[in-house]
Amino acid sequence: MSRAEAAICPVCSSARSALRYRLTRFEVRGCRDCSLVYLFPLPSPEAIRTMFARLYTTGEGSVPELRSYYGFCYEDEPANPLVQSYERWLAPGGVVGLSTPNQRSSLDLVAGGLYRLSGGRLTAALEKFYIEQHFLYYTPETLADSLARAGLEIVALRRELTDLRRLTLALPTRLALYALFAAARLLGRENRIFAVARAADGARRESDRREAMLDRHP
Repeated sequence: MSRAEAAICPVCSSARSALRYRLTRFEVRGCRDCSLVYLFPLPSPEAIRTMFARLYTTGEGSVPELRSYYGFCYEDEPANPLVQSYERWLAPGGVVGLSTPNQRSSLDLVAGGLYRLSGGRLTAALEKFYIEQHFLYYTPETLADSLARAGLEIVALRRELTDLRRLTLALPTRLALYALFAAARLLGRENRIFAVARAADGARRESDRREAMLDRHP
């Protein structure tokens, strides 16, 4: 079985995909059915736990205050403060906010252009954007589609730029990103998406029905 035949879209389960980039540790593929962009192959659950244990807490680009946060990410236990928070936030009638990389960003535009002009040899810039910690890369459209499949609808969405002041970056890298982000704002190709979603009408009605039944039968 070839790598292309083994690639299955994590959202719609389609086996039809197109290679976008071939990088050092993985390929970046685009689903031909739902248009999601994703990494292939995906890391194993064990590798994911190892990655998140050190994610963003050391080295360039680190945010040290996240050290304790990521220590809880893969512990689905009642005593986990993240689990307790999520249970409150996702109560019936609640909303969920999320932030994710914008696949249709200036970073992909510039780095992808360099990749294609070099015949696939220049991958360093792409390796900064497509990283193992982010398995799925959304556009506003594919994010809305994925949320709809989970019974959620977007009620607010905006594109935004990473706050570089919070990151530990070398001066040349910081200056290059400021210039790139200025162009991104003009072109509408910011590198992140922030969305707020709630249960779609059908899911809300079902949630209300179940809540009413619980009220009648405590």
